Amino acid sequence: MKKILVFIAFAIFATNVIAGENDLFMIVKGDKDQVMSLVHKAMQVEFSSGVVGNYDGRVGYKVYYNSFATGQTSFGIGLAPVSDGDNLMVTAYKLEIGYQTQKGSQFYITQIAKNLKAEIAKQASVMENVSVINDAEGYKYIGEQADKCIGKLQSDPELSGISKKLSLSNASTATLAMLADDAKPTEAEKALISLWSSKRDTCFQAKVFMSTFYPSNEQWTVFLQSYNASNQLIVNLYKSAISYGEFTKQRQELNLDNQKRAQQINAKQTAQQQNNAENERQHQLEQQRVNIEQQKANAIQTQANKIQIPTIVNQTTNCTSRVVGNSVQTTCN
Repeated sequence: MKKILVFIAFAIFATNVIAGENDLFMIVKGDKDQVMSLVHKAMQVEFSSGVVGNYDGRVGYKVYYNSFATGQTSFGIGLAPVSDGDNLMVTAYKLEIGYQTQKGSQFYITQIAKNLKAEIAKQASVMENVSVINDAEGYKYIGEQADKCIGKLQSDPELSGISKKLSLSNASTATLAMLADDAKPTEAEKALISLWSSKRDTCFQAKVFMSTFYPSNEQWTVFLQSYNASNQLIVNLYKSAISYGEFTKQRQELNLDNQKRAQQINAKQTAQQQNNAENERQHQLEQQRVNIEQQKANAIQTQANKIQIPTIVNQTTNCTSRVVGNSVQTTCN
C-alpha cells in the first residue's frame, strides 16, 4: 500500500513585512513527490511571469519575478519533515514559505501568499490522492519530537537502576557524583545500559533521518558524527573498557566539541547569508537602475511620437489665356 504523507504550508519571512500566520498556514495530504509537483504547478500559475527553480539547495522551489507593487521579489517554498502526536516517524512535511522583496505593504504580501494558498488548494482538488486538510494542530518538527522522546528517558521507570549513574537524557545535566564514579557496570547494569541504548536509538532515528534529508547541511553532518561517537562511548562502557565517570567526562567533552563546531558553522552560515543578501540587494539596485533607464527611454519615445511634423502641400495653378481684339486675357485658378 502506498504511504500517504501530510504536508503543512507555513510562512517564515525574510523581511520586516510579516504577514498573518493564520493567512498562510495550510496542510496538504499526499506523498512527497505529489506535493512537490503540486507546489511547482501552483507557483507556475500564480507567478506566470516569474522563473521557477530549485530553492537554494533545499527540497523545494523558488520563484523570481518583478512587479510594480513589490519590485524585484522572490518567493520560496521548502519542505521540513514533521509528525503528529508523539510519532517519531515522518508523517508530514512542513512547507516553509519565505520571501525577499524591495518593497510592498503587509497587506499586499499577505494577499500574494493567500493567492498562492488558494492556487495550491485548487490544484490539489484535481489531483489524485492529494487533498488540503484544515486542521494542523499537533504537528511538530521531527527534531523536536526526538528531543521530547530523549527528555523522557531520565524518568523512564525501566531505567531507574542506572538513572543515578548516568545522565540518560542530556550529558549537560550530569552530576558531580556521576563524574566521580569510578565503578564499572555490573552484569545487571549492562542489561539496563543495553536497554537505554536501544530506547535512545529509537528516539534519535528521527534526527538521523533529518541528517539524510538535508545531506548538504553541515549542522546535521556534525550531529550524525556526534551520534556515532557517543554510541561508541556507550559500547566502551558496556564492555567495561571505561568507568561511569570516564564515560560521563568523555561524553561531555564530545558535546563541548560539537557545540564549538556548531558555532563555527553558524558563524559561517550567517556570513554567507549576509553576503547573499548583499548580492541580492545589489542585483535589485541594478535592476531598478535598468528599469529607470527603460522608463526614461520610453518617455522620450512617447514625447517624440507626439511631435507633429508640418506637412508641405504642393499646390498647382492652372492658367488659361484668350485673345480679345488686340489684347490677351489670362485667367489663373
